[in-house]
Amino acid sequence: MDQILEKHGIEVCPLIETHLRSGDILRLANYVCHRNYRLTEGGVIAILISRGIYYHAVPVKVLVPGATAIQVFLAKQKPFKILAVYLSPSRSLTASDLSACCGGTLPVLMAGDQNGKNVEWNSGLITNRSRLLRYYGSNTHITVPFKLSAKPDVLDVAITKEIASPVYLFTFSALS
Repeated sequence: MDQILEKHGIEVCPLIETHLRSGDILRLANYVCHRNYRLTEGGVIAILISRGIYYHAVPVKVLVPGATAIQVFLAKQKPFKILAVYLSPSRSLTASDLSACCGGTLPVLMAGDQNGKNVEWNSGLITNRSRLLRYYGSNTHITVPFKLSAKPDVLDVAITKEIASPVYLFTFSALS
């Protein structure tokens, strides 16, 4: 994994459905692992941060236990918040959940398995969750980039607010 991160110049990487158990330790030579534990079979949720990048944990009051968050401080940039999120299909999602995660004055990147299906995201159906994600994004200047080439469905999306750089979603089959 560390070879993939370094090859692609990835400094901060949200990890969802890691299949790590609560006692497992993820150690990579040039990265720090910030993690929360969630109570589903997919494992813990984590964010890998390149060593030398200053960050601190940010409490997540909604979407728990399916989320972990940090505030990142990069040179010559405004601090921003990163959330790694897993939303079980059986858990409800509300606009107030999204507002709690993306509200405030900081730029935000919320990435993970949102379990929302939409025909715009290569699915054969549209779920209420995807309607909410699209509606929320279109009404709050938040973008929801997605991977057009994914088959059959895109469940992993990133919601951004005022992030200066483009956001790209990748699937690394070597990690599956």
